[in-house]
Amino acid sequence: MCDFAIELITNVKTILEVRNPETRRYMIERIAIVQLDHATELLMKAFLVEKGFIIEFIEKSVLKDGLKITKSEEETRTIDYGDCLKIVLRNLRLEEDEKTELQEAITKFHKLRNEIQHRATNIPLDKMEKITDFYPQLKKLFEKMFPNKINKFPDFLSV
Repeated sequence: MCDFAIELITNVKTILEVRNPETRRYMIERIAIVQLDHATELLMKAFLVEKGFIIEFIEKSVLKDGLKITKSEEETRTIDYGDCLKIVLRNLRLEEDEKTELQEAITKFHKLRNEIQHRATNIPLDKMEKITDFYPQLKKLFEKMFPNKINKFPDFLSV
């Protein structure tokens, strides 16, 4: 999961480098936001798995009927983004103001991603600014979750 998330971030770097007025910049920035948010979710879940958390839910109806191994993948879902963020922040060594700052930044960016993905309304014109504001928070989260892997984090914005 962690490696895939890093690959998504690397891909964002690539698509942002080629953006220009002829490449429908507004779409590229939307894609970048969706990918960065997806990478954030994957990184948080990778952290939880690494720490021994179970990130899948099994529906109660399936448990009542008896769970078969072959059926488990079809009948489970992973932890919700917001719950995942709360658990991650509780398990990182952060000052209270750092936790608040990260939670607000990540939640705000996730809401922007939801606007883009699900509604396509109220999308700000300053998407690149939103990416630039979010990126240092994503990097900080990564550093706190994976201090031994910080050299793998794609560094493409001046932070």
